[in-house]
Amino acid sequence: MVCSEAILVTITSPRCTISHIRVMDKFMFGTTSKSCRNFLSQTASFAASQAATYSTSIVESAMHP
Repeated sequence: MVCSEAILVTITSPRCTISHIRVMDKFMFGTTSKSCRNFLSQTASFAASQAATYSTSIVESAMHP
């Protein structure tokens, strides 16, 4: 199983956090490889972007009913 497959399996859990993913990665692979670190960084950035977009849409819909 490659890094992204292992991480994507974990991400499907509703209580998954980036720290959980890092622990799983280190447990499965011993160390965090550069490609896994990049994937984790991109995943965290994407999650933050999605949260910001959602928050903005909620605020805008509340301001403009």
